[in-house]
Amino acid sequence: MKVKVKVLRNFKDLKENKFRKANEVFEATKERVEGINSTHHGSLVEVIKEDEEKTIPDEIDVEDLTVKQIKELLDQMGIEYNSKLKKDELIELLQGGD
Repeated sequence: MKVKVKVLRNFKDLKENKFRKANEVFEATKERVEGINSTHHGSLVEVIKEDEEKTIPDEIDVEDLTVKQIKELLDQMGIEYNSKLKKDELIELLQGGD
């Protein structure tokens, strides 16, 4: 069974041959998470709890965010989006609209 994980620190994912960036969200098996976190570099990823996955922290006013910050939030939440969307369209995605 796969779980969603969030990257804590940049690292080279040797198994996937990919560079993982901080705050990136991806799916991995629990065994893979244990393997990634068992290196001498310490914990590199953390499992995202389902109820945390698609929520915006209460203290964030999305209207005050830049487009780049909104896209980073969408990435963290695992929400796919078209990179050409305008700010108001991205905000609608963040807030659960279509």
